[in-house]
Amino acid sequence: MTDQLLTNQSIKAAEKKGITMKIVNAKFTIKPEKRENFLEDILNLTQIVK
Repeated sequence: MTDQLLTNQSIKAAEKKGITMKIVNAKFTIKPEKRENFLEDILNLTQIVK
């Protein structure tokens, strides 16, 4: 996954295209043995829907 900085300009451009953006800032503490399952689950939640 690549970190991207969202600027007001990019948010406004997305809104003009009819794209709704949800920004969630969260911190998780994951047990090492649960890391792979967590990454799979969180990836599904962060996919772009077209």
